[in-house]
Amino acid sequence: MFLRDLPALESLSLINVRVDDARALAEVGTLRRLFLNGIKPTPGWDFLAGLAQIEELQILNVRGPLVLPDLSGLDRLATFRIWGCRGLTDVSVLENTPLLEEVELVDAGLTPDDLGSLLEKSTLAYLSCTFATRRDTDRFHQDLDRYGKKEHGDTAP
Repeated sequence: MFLRDLPALESLSLINVRVDDARALAEVGTLRRLFLNGIKPTPGWDFLAGLAQIEELQILNVRGPLVLPDLSGLDRLATFRIWGCRGLTDVSVLENTPLLEEVELVDAGLTPDDLGSLLEKSTLAYLSCTFATRRDTDRFHQDLDRYGKKEHGDTAP
């Protein structure tokens, strides 16, 4: 894999490509930020569990189901963003990610009920999510207040 020839690679963006063996990304020990937009990993998303070096992970525009593996081994992951992945309906795998501070979920297939484990996570300071209805949005904001969390970009004390 040519990525091994880039010993100081810290950020990588893969956009609209098919990735035959994404597990090789775990071998890039310097990789800190990974941006995946419209990719189709073969055989699936399990490779994410092996990216222990990642601090920021962004997944965008995935068609079809998006089932995340157990991410508890990502002990450096601080920021996780999902955009345009309506097939994502379960984020409970994020609750055991030890240093997770910020989660942003835009246009995913989630409801406020799906976010309970994240709201209870002590390391999480920022949580943002968009919903299809105003009612769900209002409920989410109430939950943020109840759990003492802020939305991404909210600088109010």
